[in-house]
Amino acid sequence: MRRQLLLICFLPFLISHSYGQNRLTADTSVVLDAEYSPLLYNGSMWGKWSAGSLVLGNEEIRTPPNADLQSAWVDPDESNVIALYRDYREQNQFIVRIYNQAAELKHSFPLRRNRDVGLPLIRVFRSGWSLCLFPEDQSYRWISPTGGAITGSVFPNTQFDLEKKILTAVNSQGDFFSLQMKSSDVRVKKNIVLMRWQEGARPDSLLTLPLNIPYYFQIHNQLAWVIGTASMLDNGPPDFIETRIDLTTLQIVSYRQLRGIPRKSILTTDKAFLIYDDGIIMESVGDVTKTSEFFPFQDQTYVRDVFSDGRFLWILATPDPHVDKTGITFPDFVIIRFQQANHLMTAHALDLPPANRVSASLSTDKTVLLIAHNSVVSQFRLPINP
Repeated sequence: MRRQLLLICFLPFLISHSYGQNRLTADTSVVLDAEYSPLLYNGSMWGKWSAGSLVLGNEEIRTPPNADLQSAWVDPDESNVIALYRDYREQNQFIVRIYNQAAELKHSFPLRRNRDVGLPLIRVFRSGWSLCLFPEDQSYRWISPTGGAITGSVFPNTQFDLEKKILTAVNSQGDFFSLQMKSSDVRVKKNIVLMRWQEGARPDSLLTLPLNIPYYFQIHNQLAWVIGTASMLDNGPPDFIETRIDLTTLQIVSYRQLRGIPRKSILTTDKAFLIYDDGIIMESVGDVTKTSEFFPFQDQTYVRDVFSDGRFLWILATPDPHVDKTGITFPDFVIIRFQQANHLMTAHALDLPPANRVSASLSTDKTVLLIAHNSVVSQFRLPINP
């Protein structure tokens, strides 16, 4: 049983019509051309990208002829910008380009597949090796700093299936881990394998988990935290399960059923937080026998993102999303501040127009939140002081 703590005296700010009592106005806003998406990293905007170009600082890099830029992102550990192009000169061919923040090309290589698939997962290592992971057949390809390729499959003779997933995480020492799916069959009980990767080699298979589909994977120090599905009863419906693994002993130290899939989750030094649309579940990391605590929002929200600065959880949410045949629109936005020490909760409305595309990034000093909403990027100073 979960012990519930109702923080009624601090929750009136969460009533939707009361947001105006605590409003935050953006310090700055930048309007992008409609075709561009921003590149956000550590609370700053590195650049922007569209199908036709990548812009880093003042440098514009045009997309090669007969290609489209399919995706671009900042590698969170090495501060590289990874640009993934689809090359239409050959069927099922990608081009990967890796830039630094000054728009200097560090590495480029082709990436050909045998059939039309989704976008690969790409990890760039400090040594210059790049790892490309393909969820559909759980295969991989190493690209060396000199351009040589090593291809393999995590599970030999595995069937191709678009329902398969791969989740990745990095520990504080920079070790790279993945969760791999043996099968897309929901009846398979021990379906997830925890693996560790080293440059240019096959992955080390560490542990098979009694889960079917993974949804969240995080590592803090030597604790791996996984949320996925499994059937607690034979032939029963899938349940959402939280699993914790000690990476030193490779033992499962906790395995328990959740109330449902959380909208977001975050792992800190001594706490684990599950963020649902109706509240926060807080758990102890060090002592798995402790009862979890539930801190409800007074109103139902739609949680978009969550960040931690060690003192507070910052939850970006919208109180009343609008859904129709064209998609989902977020008419209002709010930042919910949850103090991790005394569990006080307040909400601050954001002066933002309605949007249907939203992303956010927290600055390295944990004081500024950058929010991209449609084609506008706005910077908000977080209310750190009570």
